[in-house]
Parts: sequence; structure tokens; C-alpha cells
Amino acid sequence: MRYDFADKILDRDKIQQVWQACFPDSEEVIDYYIKQRMDEQTMAVLREDGLLEDDREKRGRIVSMASFLPVCYEKQGQLVPARYVYAVGTLPEYRGQGYAEKLICQAMEHFKTPLILVPASKKLEQYYGRMGFRKAFQEGKIQFTQQELTGEVAVNDEILPNNFTAHFTVQSISAAEYKERRDAAWNGDGFVCWDEKSVQFAMDLYSFFGGGAVKVVQNEAPGKIDILLYTNYQQRMDIAETTMTEMELRQFLPIYTKQIGAKSVHYRLPGGMIWLPEIMKSDAEILKDGYLNLHLN
Repeated sequence: MRYDFADKILDRDKIQQVWQACFPDSEEVIDYYIKQRMDEQTMAVLREDGLLEDDREKRGRIVSMASFLPVCYEKQGQLVPARYVYAVGTLPEYRGQGYAEKLICQAMEHFKTPLILVPASKKLEQYYGRMGFRKAFQEGKIQFTQQELTGEVAVNDEILPNNFTAHFTVQSISAAEYKERRDAAWNGDGFVCWDEKSVQFAMDLYSFFGGGAVKVVQNEAPGKIDILLYTNYQQRMDIAETTMTEMELRQFLPIYTKQIGAKSVHYRLPGGMIWLPEIMKSDAEILKDGYLNLHLN
């Protein structure tokens, strides 16, 4: 097997084959990712022996892939370059041979920068832990009951009808404004900061799953503007991140879920993991309580 970086044009069909074998994404999502996020240094692959030439058929079959997207985290007012690990997958018939681990270890050596990821399960958390990744970033969740979404809202231990809910206006938002408001809300040590292109990709990706990014204006306090990023798939709203407080969400969601047709809401900070080069191990202290939540999983 040979390690190299995939070509978005010459390897397009080979990438799709691995992606569809590993993830439930549509061809539209895969195409969008390849066009918008791939460059010559983002998708590392292991391929069967072949010739690296301008001939699709002779380049060798890709059997394992992993993307390493540029990102930064904040430390003492400075941005530290890192890579976000995304879409790690191996063809089923090649699993169990350590290919994904080899890809990631090669990337550690190649990039020589911190690697950030959000494991999709406890099993994967243990898997990445064996490679030297450590838990980092804030964790937490807010639960919303069916009663809160469809019936009554509890405020300061008093049960109030939903028509008590503050009046909100939901507006579209550009990636530039979303990034500006996101950076202002969470900047500080350990904050994971994406560039505008990455924010636009995340907004578009979430829109493929019925959601997207919006700006929420409180009509009774026009200067109060929040951001909200979410999916709405099969009537389940998953909030990726928002600057709204828990109280504001409990007032806002009974109205908004009706507008978008969601019947349940889930909001959590999943935390994440980070691998640090030896000379940067001390950064683990600031990252353990850092903010990540704009992830692509």
C-alpha cells in the first residue's frame, strides 16, 4: 500500500467508492465536499500499487482515506495552526489491517501540527486514545421535553403558557457574519476557530440535512442578536451551536420547532480529542476546557 494525497479530479470516483462504503451521505454531499474542501494536502489515502500519472485507471485503487482540514485554536491571543480529522474510512474488505491508523500516524509526521477530532462513539474514543489522542474541549447537553416543545414552558419554577414566549425574528446570515459573531462569543484560550470558507461549508453541509445557520433577533431587545446552527432530519432538530442562553432557547424553540416541523430537539457539546506533538504537550491544559462545537460529524 502506498500513502499519498488524493487528487480531487483524477481520484473522484475512487473517493466516492470508499465514502459510500463507510458513510450514509448522498452523492450530492460527497460532490460538494470534494469541490469545496479538497485540495492537494487535505485528503490522505492509502492505495493499492499503481502509477501516479494522469490516468484514472492506473493510479491504484484507494482502500482507506482520511481528511485533514486546516483549523486553528486560540492560545494567549495567538492562533495555533492545527488540522481537523474528518471522514476517516476504509473499504470493508480491507478493515482490521491497521490502515486508518497508518494514515493518521503518517499525517502526524507529515503535518507536525495538532490533530483535532470528534469521535462518533466510545469505541472510537478508545481507538483514537491508543494513538495518543486525549480528551479535550467542553462537554455538556441540554434536554428539551415534549411538554416544553408542544405544551407549556417552565420559567423560574412557574408554569407559563407558550404564548408567553418572547417574540423572535429569524433571519438569514452570511458566513462572514456568522464567523464574526461566533468568534466574538467564544474567543479565548482553547477556542477552535474556523476560517470563513470552512464556516460556509459547515452551513451548507447542515442545510443538506434540513437545517443550516440563522440569525435570531429578539424583537423586544433589537440589539440582542444570536446565531443558531442546526440540522432538522426526520423531524429531529440537532443544534450544533448557538449563542442563545438555555432560558432563551426554552422560550424560542416551541415556536421555531413548529415552523420547521421538528418534533424533538437535541443539543449537546460533544467534546472532542486532540493529539499534540511532543513540544506542544503543555497546550493540553488550555484545551481541556476549550470550545469546539462547530464540528462536521
